[in-house]
Amino acid sequence: TPAAATRPAGPRLSTPQRLNGEGEALFERNEVPAAVERFRAAVRAAPGNAYYRNNLGWALFQMGEVDAAGRELEETIRLDPRRAIAYANLGEVRAAQGDTAAALALYERFVELNSDPRRERIAQGKLRRLRGG
Repeated sequence: TPAAATRPAGPRLSTPQRLNGEGEALFERNEVPAAVERFRAAVRAAPGNAYYRNNLGWALFQMGEVDAAGRELEETIRLDPRRAIAYANLGEVRAAQGDTAAALALYERFVELNSDPRRERIAQGKLRRLRGG
């Protein structure tokens, strides 16, 4: 059919999806620098995708690139203000930067948005520690 002739050959996933998926697989294998490169490529290909930016931000944080992680996670939240995990991730960044008040506010926002009981328990533990309890 004419439509089939115009359809690109190859994998069914879009390039940014494929790159992000490769990044996730590398991250799971603890190959964080390689994962960061894939996540960066996914973000370049789809700059408005909050999921890819969150992955990049968290991977950057795991590499110790705290300021860059913060920028990516702030952009994640700007793009998708209801993306709960981005608040927790940015909370980790702010805690690492010594900004306990911001970390507390971010974790509290995460708890408001989150629906995962396991993540809720982790966040409540983080909040207790940040509050000094």
